[in-house]
Amino acid sequence: IETTGSRPDRDRITEIGILTLENGECSTWNRLVNPGVPIPLNIQNLTGITPEMVAKQVCFAELAQELYLELKDKIFVAHNARFDYSFLKAAFKTVGIDFSPRVICTVKLSRRLFPNQARHNLDTLIQVHGLKIAKRHRALDDARATVDVLHGIFERLGSHNVRTLEELIQFKRKRPRRPID
Repeated sequence: IETTGSRPDRDRITEIGILTLENGECSTWNRLVNPGVPIPLNIQNLTGITPEMVAKQVCFAELAQELYLELKDKIFVAHNARFDYSFLKAAFKTVGIDFSPRVICTVKLSRRLFPNQARHNLDTLIQVHGLKIAKRHRALDDARATVDVLHGIFERLGSHNVRTLEELIQFKRKRPRRPID
C-alpha cells in the first residue's frame, strides 16, 4: 500500500496493489484511493501520487467490501508487513470489518535467513536479488518486487523442501535463527 504518512491512526491509504498467486496463475488488483486528507509534499515526491490523481477516486469505505473479498482466505505477504497490515486493519475497522489474515513478512524472513546482510529494506533486496522494478513506492510495483524477493527466498529454501507458503509458515516456526546455505 501507499499512504499519506507512517501512522495508521492519523494517516490514510492512497493506493492498494495486490498480486495474487494461485495455482500457477497471477492476477492483479490495483486501486488509487481518495484518502480524504491532504497528501504531504514529501509523500507526493516519494510516491508520485498527487491530490489530483486521487481527487475523483473512491474513499476506502466505498471499496472496503470488494477489497475484503479480494483478500479473504489468502495469506497476506508484504515487505515490512507490519506497516501495510496496520493500515489495512485500521481502515477496515472504520467500516466494521475484522481483518485478521495470516501474515508473512519478507523483511522478517530476510533478517532470519540472511542475518549477515546489513540491510533488509526493499531497495536493498531489489539490488541484492538483481530485480528490476518499474516504479518504486507505487503499490503494485512494490508488490511485484515483494513477490520476486519471496521467490528468491524460496530458491534458497528449496533444499529444505519449502516450496509453498504453508510450508514456509511451518519452516519459520521450526527453524532456529541461522543463515541458509
